[in-house]
Amino acid sequence: MFSSNELVCWDKLSFRVYLAFNERPTSQKDTNGGFNQTEKSANYAVQISNVEILPDPVVRGEPFTFKIKAHTGLTSYPLCKPILSGDLIYEISFPGIEEPAIFHHALSEETPLPVAPGHFLLTHTELLPAYTPPGTYNVKLTFKDQSEKRLTCIVFPFTIGAKSSVSAI
Repeated sequence: MFSSNELVCWDKLSFRVYLAFNERPTSQKDTNGGFNQTEKSANYAVQISNVEILPDPVVRGEPFTFKIKAHTGLTSYPLCKPILSGDLIYEISFPGIEEPAIFHHALSEETPLPVAPGHFLLTHTELLPAYTPPGTYNVKLTFKDQSEKRLTCIVFPFTIGAKSSVSAI
């Protein structure tokens, strides 16, 4: 069924993605796709290996995609099971704006279910209005299981360019 290297120990899982306002400064980047784990000492069941943003920079008024490569690893969780369902919550924030934009999605919208232990890809496509201010935004991504146990948490920046797909009138 699964090799011991592909198994992860965890309870039944569901996912949430948070993109939080000013959780981390956007200038702090690692060499792993531009993201930071929010709690350096945490031992999460789900590990993120790369975050890709297409296009980069994002063009206002055109769809953009976050491709998040993840994998389940051997941790201290008690059960070894695939991910059966979950929720994703995205909070996108911009310096100077107090309230982040929050987007809720089912895990099934972003990856085929069930997610077998091992490597998997989350793909999230969004469309921001053409009037969205250009600049660097923060994204906080948090995965939680059905009992609200945190499985992973990262923060990464993305840039919206000055170019817009809508001509100025």
